[in-house]
Amino acid sequence: MQIEISPPLAAPLMESIRAIGYTAAMAVADVIDNSVSAAADEVDVLFVPSAEPYLVILDNGYGMSLADLKNAMRYGSRNPQEGREGTDLGRFGLGLKTASLSQCRQLTVISKQHGSVAACRWDLDYVQAQGNWALQILDATEWGKLPHVAKLSHLTSGTLVLWQNLDRLVESGGDRQRLFSKAMDDVREHLRLVFHRYIEGEAELQTLKLRMNGMALSAIDPLLRRRSARPMADEFLAIDDAKILVRPFLLPHVSQLSAAEIKNLGGKEGLRQGQGFYVYRHKRLVIWATWFRMIGKAELSKLVRIQVDIPNNLDHLWALDIKKATAMPPALVREQLQGIIEKLAACSERSWTIRGRKAVGDNNTVVWQRLQGREGGVYYQINRQHPMLAAWAGESGKLSLSLEALLSMIESHLPLQQLHVDLNKESNTWQNRDIDEQMLENILKNLLGQSSDNRRKSELLNKLAMAEPFNRCPKLIEQYRRLIG
Repeated sequence: MQIEISPPLAAPLMESIRAIGYTAAMAVADVIDNSVSAAADEVDVLFVPSAEPYLVILDNGYGMSLADLKNAMRYGSRNPQEGREGTDLGRFGLGLKTASLSQCRQLTVISKQHGSVAACRWDLDYVQAQGNWALQILDATEWGKLPHVAKLSHLTSGTLVLWQNLDRLVESGGDRQRLFSKAMDDVREHLRLVFHRYIEGEAELQTLKLRMNGMALSAIDPLLRRRSARPMADEFLAIDDAKILVRPFLLPHVSQLSAAEIKNLGGKEGLRQGQGFYVYRHKRLVIWATWFRMIGKAELSKLVRIQVDIPNNLDHLWALDIKKATAMPPALVREQLQGIIEKLAACSERSWTIRGRKAVGDNNTVVWQRLQGREGGVYYQINRQHPMLAAWAGESGKLSLSLEALLSMIESHLPLQQLHVDLNKESNTWQNRDIDEQMLENILKNLLGQSSDNRRKSELLNKLAMAEPFNRCPKLIEQYRRLIG
């Protein structure tokens, strides 16, 4: 038995889908996905934060005929189960409509292909008034007056997406222009992040030039791939005749990051919150900074980032949603990832070990030692074997009681709680206070002056050359080697 039911009412369905949960940044990125799928290598986001703001997304992709455009404007224009080209960033055939109309009430798309221009519009108020799926087809006198159409006319092919009546992007109340400008700032940072591999021009990808109001966007690489360590080799997980690439990274210690890098990573708090998996679908970032509830975010794993590249034919297994904002790896993949994250967390913990601890294979003599307490804790102690202290100890090899008391007082009054607060406070940048070379030279003269034996002086210089902080001034050590012959 077959029961025929009427298609859904246009206005109620379109209004309901608007509440799917897009942010402005996610919506713009979703539209740009279509540009990438259309082989565009230049995309311009153009806007005016005026009393009646609008937003334009213009690309130089291969464009659409009128028939193609009408199909693209149709809800559910593609079956998500159908096979697609590997470069296709779409899935449900909904992105252009749902993303755009989540932010505006009037969506106009103008596309140029083979010298012909086609234009269609969804106007939610017009659909409501007509009471049906009333897609408007615009003629040249109508679309010719729209913002930035002249830029499209100069292209061999391409598509212009225009958002007007931005009731969701700029809600009523408050300073609308300021709110719009703030939303565009969020869009800018989001695009720099999710399309960073396209902007960087990674191998096998068309380099994508993204601009906002004419200003080129630079990439934000959350993995710092050119600087990060590769603690483990790539792994390939096979599932349903497809391969998933898993590539672990270990970010440099925060002390080795520039202020700009820390800012791009979200500050010091962002550095901690940014740990986890970074899932790319055809190298477009879709999910990031999550452990998928496999482990919790911890201080000692804050440097761990795991790049996961999935093909678009596994979307159904990852439960990728319409917004491309949430996903969950299938059970088989989760099992294989579990072992990887445990190994990487251990690597990150070693990287966060205090710089005063002597590493295996490190022949330098450090000032501070990290030692294990009897009850399982750790404590920090000034290295009594440092050449400076050995020189002051003299032939007896023992420090004076007053100097030993001073060192013990320094060790027992380390402001550990305040250090923890300062190191993790986003607004702070921190580093060890360096001793200038003139002061080091004065210390060196004093140490050498305690002995009249040139052989002992030479031995002391050899030891100091491998000890903090003198190991940073090899020219100074060499100068005094020449002086004593």
